[in-house]
Amino acid sequence: MTPAQARIIAVLGLLVSAVAVATAVVFYLGDRDAAVQSAAAPRSAGQALTPSASAPLPRPSASPRAGAGPEAGATSTTSPLAREPDRASAATPSATTARPELVSVRAAAAVNVRRGPGTQYDVIGVLQPPDEARVTGRNADASWLAIDYQNGTGWVSAGVVEVVGDPLRAPLAEAPARPQPAAPSPPPTATPGSARPAVTATPSRVTATPAAALPDLVPLAAGLSAGGRVTVTIGNIGQGVVTARNVSIVGVDGAGGVLFSQLTAPLTIAPGAAVTVELAYRPSEPVTVTIVLNAEGAVPESNATNNLLRVTLTPR
Repeated sequence: MTPAQARIIAVLGLLVSAVAVATAVVFYLGDRDAAVQSAAAPRSAGQALTPSASAPLPRPSASPRAGAGPEAGATSTTSPLAREPDRASAATPSATTARPELVSVRAAAAVNVRRGPGTQYDVIGVLQPPDEARVTGRNADASWLAIDYQNGTGWVSAGVVEVVGDPLRAPLAEAPARPQPAAPSPPPTATPGSARPAVTATPSRVTATPAAALPDLVPLAAGLSAGGRVTVTIGNIGQGVVTARNVSIVGVDGAGGVLFSQLTAPLTIAPGAAVTVELAYRPSEPVTVTIVLNAEGAVPESNATNNLLRVTLTPR
């Protein structure tokens, strides 16, 4: 071995010794830091407690399971803090508590508000449209609803208001006592010595006065005179006499236009009689005309529905 080789071997030996010493120092320092951190850190749920002379080490509540934790074969313990979230979650209801449905009424027209569920109760007010009221109760079949009315309770018929919501969800309400009908007053008691003499009613005879007999004018016929003028024959088929009365005669064409309108000279027509009058109107071509007698009703008649006559007039 040369001197150079011997020096190399010596240097390698020193390096190996230095590495061993450094490794031992690192392990020593690491163990000391871990012990210090373990003593200073607070205990957490599931962390093993350091045994002491005053308190025994609690036993684990579960046996080791392989592969159940971060490391296979680790032993886990369940502390009260670890179980607290489970109790809190169990106390929380799984479903939201259902709220009672609100029911109300709306007046579409004036509605009576009564003291109780029925028309035999007194009216205490009126709902006017578009008034609304909250329903606080109902009767058995929800035909009458109790409402919050003027800081008290009133009742309305469900059939005359617009109900918002299901009325059967409203609670049953106790109806007030039914009003009692007023007791009839007792008949008067006769006092001895105060009786009055009986009065005998004498029936009176009412004599009916017959209505005055009235005439009934009708147009019996219509035509053209030798001079081409319109003539109308007026009959009286009523019971009364027409005495010196002017009778109106109106002629209307098919389109509703008035062809002529004229008052006759004073006429006297007995019942069952007839007269013919000549008018001033002279048609120049054939025309269909409706003759209307007594159009203004100046002559009182027993029947005014037979005063029409429809004819066609043809000039020569």
